[in-house]
Amino acid sequence: MNMSLRSVNVGQGLPVIIGARSVRSGIDKRPTLQPVGVNAGGLDGDQVLNTRHHGGPGQAAYLYTTDDYDWWAAQGVAVRDGLFGENLTLGGAGSSADWRVMMRPPGDQSVRTAPASAAGSAPSTRPDRRG
Repeated sequence: MNMSLRSVNVGQGLPVIIGARSVRSGIDKRPTLQPVGVNAGGLDGDQVLNTRHHGGPGQAAYLYTTDDYDWWAAQGVAVRDGLFGENLTLGGAGSSADWRVMMRPPGDQSVRTAPASAAGSAPSTRPDRRG
């Protein structure tokens, strides 16, 4: 597998219409070319609005793969890195459901990815896959 980091994505809260109401959401991420610090709460410059389900220990960063974006594009969805709220977009990595982002020990601000089998299971973000 020839995996590569395609983009690092961050975002700020923006209004989103859900039904008849407007809420602020941090899901809209955009690629950045600037260095981005990583800590136990998430990525510097990335606003997390729903801290119950996003950010913090165990959920500090989210990744998505180009293989899954290719699937969505084949369904007619106009895709771009960051569309699904991921902080890291990986190329050549297979399915997003196969990977987890894991933080290193305190003081080491690097991030590594690990196969899901080594990091625990999580639901898939594609309807044709079960997590």
